[in-house]
Amino acid sequence: MFLLVSEVGLFDHALPVAPAAPIELSEGARDRLARSMPEGTRRAYVGDLRRFLTWAAGAGLLAVVPGPKDDLGQLGAAFADLVDRPDLPLVVAEYVSSLADANQAPATIERAIAAIGRTFKAAAGGARLNTDAARAVLRTHRSDRAASPGSAARKASPVTVDVLRRMVESTDQAGPSGVRDRALLVLGFAMGARRSELAGLDIADLTFTADGMEVLVRRSKTDKGSGDGRITGQAVALIVQRAARVAGLDPAAVWSGHSLRRGFATAAHRVGADQLRIARHGGWDDNSRALSGYVEEVDRWMKNPLIGIGL
Repeated sequence: MFLLVSEVGLFDHALPVAPAAPIELSEGARDRLARSMPEGTRRAYVGDLRRFLTWAAGAGLLAVVPGPKDDLGQLGAAFADLVDRPDLPLVVAEYVSSLADANQAPATIERAIAAIGRTFKAAAGGARLNTDAARAVLRTHRSDRAASPGSAARKASPVTVDVLRRMVESTDQAGPSGVRDRALLVLGFAMGARRSELAGLDIADLTFTADGMEVLVRRSKTDKGSGDGRITGQAVALIVQRAARVAGLDPAAVWSGHSLRRGFATAAHRVGADQLRIARHGGWDDNSRALSGYVEEVDRWMKNPLIGIGL
């Protein structure tokens, strides 16, 4: 029961006020919410959530095993059966341990925890899942992998400006595919772009100004595929690898679509660009751990404490 208060005080008798009807999202709001998550991230989360729920069903925590074609909404509905479990944080920690037993990459496990946490938040009305135990298990797994010989993941080699020039010179100088490849290589580096962002670009997304070129990044185009004639993110990686091979670059290095993005970050920091500006230019979060890692790889040489001590 709600109490109505007048300017002079409380009414002698409290008057009941009917609670407002719960709001229902409009079709437009639902559509925008659905599209707020990049398509690539959505696909990854669906896979992560399906694998978790399948594991939970196998452990006897769910009565129904999720289907291979269940979408995010259906998987979220199945997840709702776990929301009220007081031991859910320990369940997630045990699941993370099972992924560690399977020697899954720490980044893969990190994404799985994020998918579970995001689904819990949606199902629990905004409450956050305590993932401290799960992350403690992940930290131990990360340390174990780092200590295991030959287990370190091979990172994409950064494309320097000199390497970029060699790649560009290696492309077909006459045919249209060469024009495309040169544009892709230079734009990918200059933008610090993800390969999916490159695959999603159209000519209309480029605007030439007196100061330079502005590029409109349409994140909703994330790696749709080549059904509409555009290249895919995988094709971007293959173009980079082919250019590296033809240019005679180090075959032991890891050349990939990410090499352009990583190369931009390291090259920009090397010449003194501010990390925050690098982040916003390339679309990293302001506190991106990945970007901080690239910066540290430069600083451990440029700002090495041995520099200048006379050895």
